Amino acid sequence: GILPSGGGRAGGGVGLMDGLDELLAEAAAERAEKRRDSAKPAKPTPARMPAPSGPPTLLTREASSAAKGFYSSLKSYIERLLDPDVLDGIDADFRSRTFFELEEYLGNKSELAAYMLKHELGRMSYSLVGAAGGPALTEAASIREEYARHEASGSPADAELLWRAANQSLLAEPLGSLQAAWLEPSLHTCIVATSSRFELDLRAPAPQLRAECTLAVQTLGAGDEPLLLSTACVTIEVSPAERMLRQSLSKPRLPGRCIYD
Repeated sequence: GILPSGGGRAGGGVGLMDGLDELLAEAAAERAEKRRDSAKPAKPTPARMPAPSGPPTLLTREASSAAKGFYSSLKSYIERLLDPDVLDGIDADFRSRTFFELEEYLGNKSELAAYMLKHELGRMSYSLVGAAGGPALTEAASIREEYARHEASGSPADAELLWRAANQSLLAEPLGSLQAAWLEPSLHTCIVATSSRFELDLRAPAPQLRAECTLAVQTLGAGDEPLLLSTACVTIEVSPAERMLRQSLSKPRLPGRCIYD
């Protein structure tokens, strides 16, 4: 079946479109006719008129009751992804987390900056404008050198907090909120981070961090292959000077079509 895309409600009928049975029946009828003709004395036959051209007839075969039940559950789930009330609940959950909670957490995690420099630089995208300004740094070696200068300069508290925040731990609570809202065990859904980007701007007097994480909502398709149901983007902004933590979620986007087997 195919679930159409769009910002509105998912819809469409249930059915497996398959012209194979019709083709096989036609072939069998043709073979039977040839056998009957070969058993009769040969006689002249009038010329046959060419068959009219036009689109072939498309037959539909009703899906099984199990497939219909799965389709109905999948349709309801996609409607849930787009439900304004559900999205409002996620937004309220995002807004309930404060800068002060983040500051308290990072205050006891001095090892996070070193963890980011050692592990995260190689698997996520980073862009850094240093305290002295200049072009953005994107290479791991250049970012590590900038942190060494940061440490040598006396580690300004606001900038140090952002160095500690720029890793996947910043995404943990937003992803937890999305899992609570969107996970559906009966459909084997999961939420996968497909890309993450961190942009650090350490220029005084207001250093800041912006993180973006693109997510894929998936279930199991044919052969247990991942079947994409939706994508969304979580954005997190941190500004110690403003004592600000802002988390937001883009409206989920459905793929061009969702084919299930």
